Amino acid sequence: MSFALATCTPSSGDSFVAGTLSAIECQAQTIGNAGYLALSAPGSGIMAFLTAMLTIFVALIGYRMFVGRGPDLGGGLLIFAKIGIVLALATSWPAFRTLVYDVAIDAPAQLGATVGGAASLDGGGTALTTRLSETDRALRTLNAWGIGAEPNRAGVSDDQGIEPDTTYETKALGAARMSFLTGAIGSIALTRLAAGVLLALAPLFIAFLLFDATRGLFGGWLRGLIGLTLGTTASSLVLAVETAIFQPRVVTLINLRASGYSIQGSATELLVLGIVFAFVALAVLLVSFYVAAGLRLPSWQWTQQYLPASLGGGAGQAGQRPLAQPAERQDPRSRAAVVVDAVEAMQRRETTAGAGAGGGNDRARAVAGAVSATNAPRNPQRASIDSGSDAPSRRRTTGRTSTSGSRRDTR
Repeated sequence: MSFALATCTPSSGDSFVAGTLSAIECQAQTIGNAGYLALSAPGSGIMAFLTAMLTIFVALIGYRMFVGRGPDLGGGLLIFAKIGIVLALATSWPAFRTLVYDVAIDAPAQLGATVGGAASLDGGGTALTTRLSETDRALRTLNAWGIGAEPNRAGVSDDQGIEPDTTYETKALGAARMSFLTGAIGSIALTRLAAGVLLALAPLFIAFLLFDATRGLFGGWLRGLIGLTLGTTASSLVLAVETAIFQPRVVTLINLRASGYSIQGSATELLVLGIVFAFVALAVLLVSFYVAAGLRLPSWQWTQQYLPASLGGGAGQAGQRPLAQPAERQDPRSRAAVVVDAVEAMQRRETTAGAGAGGGNDRARAVAGAVSATNAPRNPQRASIDSGSDAPSRRRTTGRTSTSGSRRDTR
C-alpha cells in the first residue's frame, strides 16, 4: 500500500542550517505519518496483533460472565469505552492526527513562539530557523576574516627566540562555529526524529492499553512523547537565547575586523558560549524527560474485578466477596482454662449465698474437679487446683452489706 507524501528536499549549500533543519522536520513528519499509516493498514502485522489482543480481551470478559461474575452497568460501559479508545487511536488516522500527531508536531513551535514572543525572542518556527541561519553565516564570515595579528606583537619573540603561537585563536574560532552547529542541529534533530519514530509506532503501543499487565508499555510510550514535546519547546527557547547573545557579538567582531583591528581572545569567548549552550540544551532535555516521567496513568478499577490476576485483575475478588473469617480469639488461654475459671467464679458466687446453698456448692466442686482431671495434661498450670472434699472453703468471713443498707443503719 502506497501513500502520497511530500518529498523532503535536501539542504542547500547557501543556507546550511536552514536547509538542514527543514529537512529534519520534513523527515520527522514523514516518518510519523507514513509509519502510522503503514502499521495501521489492514493486513499488516500490527493489525493482526491488535486483533489477537482484542480477541483475548473479549474472551476473558465472556468467561467471567459465563461463570456468573460479569460486569455491572458501569463496568460494562468502561469496557466498551476502553475498546473504543484503542480502536479509534490505533486504526483511525483522522482521530490519531487530531489528538496525538498534531499535538506532538505543531505544539512545540506554537508554544515556543508564544513564550518567545512575550520575551522578545524568536522562540520557534521559521523565525528561529532564520535566526540560526543568520548566526551561522556571521560565524562563517568571521572565520573568513580570521583573528588578525596584533601590530605590537608582529615579529616579537621571547628571550629564547621562540615566537608565540597564534594558531590557537584561529582553531578556536573554527571550534566555536562547530560547537554552535552541534548544539543547534543536534538538539532539534534528537527531539524531532525521536518524536517521529514514536508516532510511527503508535498502533503497537496503543494496543498495550488493553491489559494492566502491558499498560506500562503504553505509559512509557506516552511519557516519552510528552518528554520530547516539552524538550523541543525548551530547546527552542534555549537556542533563541543563544542566538540573541551570539549573533550581536559576532557582528561586532566582524565590524572590528573590517576596520583592521585584531580580535585576539574573542575566539575563546565564542567557543565557551557554544559549549555552554550545548550543555544547557542537553540539560533542558533531561529535565523535560524527568517532568514527563511523573505522569501516572489512572488504574481501571473494573479490570481488577473482571480479569484474572495474571493479566492485572484480581481473580479472587472478582464478582464475589471473600468469606468472612472468624475473629481471632482475644484470650490466648485454652478452652479448658476458660471453663475452669468460669466454674470457680460460679463456686464463689454460690458459697457467698449462705449456708442454704450447700447442694449447689457440692455440685460446683464436682464440675470443677471433673474438668481439671480431664484437662490436666493439656493445662498443667491448672493441675494444682484441689477439687476434692478436703479443699479449703472460700467462705466470706464478714457479711455482705449493701450501700443503701449502710446509709440506713447510720441514721
